[in-house]
Amino acid sequence: MKRRDFLKGMAVTGAAASVAGGLGIIPTFFTPRTAHAAGRNKLVFISDLHMNVDGTYSWLVKHALDLARFLNTVNNRDDVAELII
Repeated sequence: MKRRDFLKGMAVTGAAASVAGGLGIIPTFFTPRTAHAAGRNKLVFISDLHMNVDGTYSWLVKHALDLARFLNTVNNRDDVAELII
């Protein structure tokens, strides 16, 4: 492919994506966070989950339901912008 053809294709694709984004065709995960999360200003961090389901020593064996409840609670809050794991 020639450089000129490549650049022309990129320009056409970029223009099409720009128009499609304005029409709501492109999914919302491509839009900036501020576009759909203006009131959401909290970041929730969780770490060290060690989700070894097979091990009897794993905390997840006894607490999978607790983790699911926590994730649902975070998902349903109106002030949480992101969950970082």
